[in-house]
Amino acid sequence: MEIKKIEYFNIDSGSDQFQKAYDIYNNSFPKYEKRSSIDLKLNLIKDGEKLTGGKIDNKIVMMSLVWPVPDYEFLFLDSIAVDENYRNNGIGTDFMKRIFSLFGDNYTKIIFETKPISDDSDSSVNKKINFFTKLGAKKLTGFKYYVPSKILGKPPEEMTLMVISKDNDKTLDGHLIGEVLNKIYHHIYHQNYESSTLSGIINEIPKEIKLE
Repeated sequence: MEIKKIEYFNIDSGSDQFQKAYDIYNNSFPKYEKRSSIDLKLNLIKDGEKLTGGKIDNKIVMMSLVWPVPDYEFLFLDSIAVDENYRNNGIGTDFMKRIFSLFGDNYTKIIFETKPISDDSDSSVNKKINFFTKLGAKKLTGFKYYVPSKILGKPPEEMTLMVISKDNDKTLDGHLIGEVLNKIYHHIYHQNYESSTLSGIINEIPKEIKLE
């Protein structure tokens, strides 16, 4: 497969292409990690989230959800998925290498969440972390990060925050990250500083965050 033939394009919530992209998303993640199509459409319409499709021979073979964080130089990578029949062909890598050019010069960092590394070297989580690490992603250290559980009654889930920096940063300003996380929490989880989970995270963030 020739990667240069991939065509990237924006998909609107009312587009005929939306369902095709959502099907790839729906088939790529476990139920408890997925957002509903209604939730995604609302974020596309109201909050400026971007649904990108990738086509080969006029067939959608990948999708991504990226939220340009307002007033900051960060892109929040909500998800990226490739059609199961087109995986292991470098499509996801190609998209990630082009992401800054696709979204504009105002953005220099990609931030995203992943589950912590597993003891099972062949786990899907470790494969995901290895994929992003090869692209230059580094872990934010010095504090613990949690997200609200999507399963009713379960406590917040510990996650790992990672960042890909266009400038290959070694550290990040803690106050800046606190502000960005507040935006992400409001956008993705519909919570803000009043959330005990978020306030607990922000109170632990050091002034200077080391990236490893």
